[in-house]
Amino acid sequence: MRCVKELSGAPNMRKVIAFLFVFCLLFAATAHAQEDVKVGVVSLGRVLMESEPGKKAQAELRRSLQPERDRIAEQDKALQSEMEELKKQAAVLSQDAKKEKLTAYQRKVYEHSNKMQQFQQKVAEEEERVLNPLKEKLVEIIQKYGQENKFDLILTDVSGGVVWASKRIDVTPDIMQRFNAAF
Repeated sequence: MRCVKELSGAPNMRKVIAFLFVFCLLFAATAHAQEDVKVGVVSLGRVLMESEPGKKAQAELRRSLQPERDRIAEQDKALQSEMEELKKQAAVLSQDAKKEKLTAYQRKVYEHSNKMQQFQQKVAEEEERVLNPLKEKLVEIIQKYGQENKFDLILTDVSGGVVWASKRIDVTPDIMQRFNAAF
């Protein structure tokens, strides 16, 4: 009789109910975790570099930026040659002449550095102008692909988000095929 009273007592019953509640929660969480979650990974960089539209965009960027890139490379070589010449002449030049030539050289280096910064900014702007429409279309294609193939999540390898992914979940080839077909 005493045992029956203890089992029906409020403190013990609450413990049993709490235990059953926690058990049910754990069971539900385990059952939910065992559902198949469909995850995919796509390499945006690979699609943009290896797809036909991406290759065309890269070629366009090279064509538009190559002349200025060549000019900067020539200026770089000229500055290197001038520095070598200054080093050779250093022993025979007067202090004032050395100082004057060095000041002129430093001015040229500063101007060259400014031109390189402007060029890098131009490269970034051109890449944005050429690649942004492709990226927008690529995002649309990935979203549609995910919906059609009932993916729960598709990750990209951009910004270090994915360090490693199994080939089994890599959807890059499918996305690249659709991306090529879209253009």
